[in-house]
Amino acid sequence: MGSALGVATVGTLGIAVYRGQISDSIPADPGRGGSGGSESAAGAVASIDTLPDHIGAALLSGAQEAFTDRLHVVAFVAAALLASIGVLVVTQLRHVPPLGDTAPQQQQPAAEGAPRVNEDELVAI
Repeated sequence: MGSALGVATVGTLGIAVYRGQISDSIPADPGRGGSGGSESAAGAVASIDTLPDHIGAALLSGAQEAFTDRLHVVAFVAAALLASIGVLVVTQLRHVPPLGDTAPQQQQPAAEGAPRVNEDELVAI
């Protein structure tokens, strides 16, 4: 559910950036109340055939620029969120031992009658 919410949120941000950027490039079409280019880059490309050449070229150029800006914003936001989550994980899970680590072994008491050896007195050979 978290990933679906993240995709929806970042996607909504991308659409908002695209619509904000493309609004200046859309020619007014009194017959349809606007152009399909405001919905998506594919809509802009599809509506070019119904427009005069100079208006269609302006719409296509604006759609390409808006689409690129949208991708840059979405990539930056996603990278910032990922970095924030990484920092949060590192700081909050610092005390958890890595997988495969065993618990520290406790010394077992020496058997009765066995001499006790002090580890500080052991000499490496």
